[in-house]
Amino acid sequence: MKADLQSAQENLQIKCVNLRDLKVYIKDDIYPDMLDLKTAHRQSFSAPDRVRENELVDEKEENCLWNYRFDHSLGIRLIDPEIEVGEEKEGDENGEHVLIEIVATFEANYFSKVQLSEEQVHIFSDMNSGFHVWPYWRELVQSTCSRIGMPTPLDIPTYRIEQ
Repeated sequence: MKADLQSAQENLQIKCVNLRDLKVYIKDDIYPDMLDLKTAHRQSFSAPDRVRENELVDEKEENCLWNYRFDHSLGIRLIDPEIEVGEEKEGDENGEHVLIEIVATFEANYFSKVQLSEEQVHIFSDMNSGFHVWPYWRELVQSTCSRIGMPTPLDIPTYRIEQ
């Protein structure tokens, strides 16, 4: 598995990272500039979604490149501080206790001179696709917090690669 990841990392060259989807939710009776960030509970996620592979053929030079597009979704939300962490309350399934939520999907676009195996694509998606996306996520959360009027942006830590 480690060899598949290393091979994928060596062959994939990042081209760009683009925003594919963004959702910002603020509960009706919530004013972001008046939120106490110290008391609200935070929940977040980061997960690869899908991978698309395309063969790009240059007929003049008879060369081909492989294009890999990794979608990676991320989200953060603030939960009503009156709700205990892990406690199930009526309305949880409808998100009634969510105060603010930011969810985005980014596409990391890579090129490779060789076609990757299914295992290489899968392990790269799971272990590495978030690496190039993370700085864009941090910036998006910080700028979105500013745009909705939060005096202090939600803190997104630096990216950590699992061992």
